[in-house]
Amino acid sequence: RLIAAKGLQNKFILLNSLLHSALIREYLQQQNISYQPEVIINNSKLDFLISNKIFVEVKWCSLTKKISNKFVWMFPDAPTKRWQKHLQELINLLQQWKECQILFLLTNNVDKFCPNVQTDPEFSKLFYKFLQQDWKVSFLYAKLEFKNNQVNISLHPQKVEILKKAY
Repeated sequence: RLIAAKGLQNKFILLNSLLHSALIREYLQQQNISYQPEVIINNSKLDFLISNKIFVEVKWCSLTKKISNKFVWMFPDAPTKRWQKHLQELINLLQQWKECQILFLLTNNVDKFCPNVQTDPEFSKLFYKFLQQDWKVSFLYAKLEFKNNQVNISLHPQKVEILKKAY
């Protein structure tokens, strides 16, 4: 079964989207953080409720583009009504004083991010609206290593600058 492919700078990109939540569950367990997966709130199913107070939506970010001689992570790589719905749900939850967070999983050590306005202008608009609420967007670098026909994936917090302008 195909799990990953080589991408930018010969780094591997995780292709199996079913692994994303499993990776985060394992990471939270290693950090001794309590969580509830797949929480249904209003009309959406959000990825996690952390420590009974923080709603977290996880997205795998695999698109990078070279902008002004620097590589930049961009999301989404295709239009997505489902993610727009989840992002709007997070914004609505913020208005109810609940803490919310977006967590992007990255496969390369790139330190800049912006929404992909050309692919999904509505997502870009909602993303910056979410940021205006002063809530958190976090990034984890998913390091993929292959040894003896085995895949080892480890997650590491990644400091990433969110560009003020979408491209």
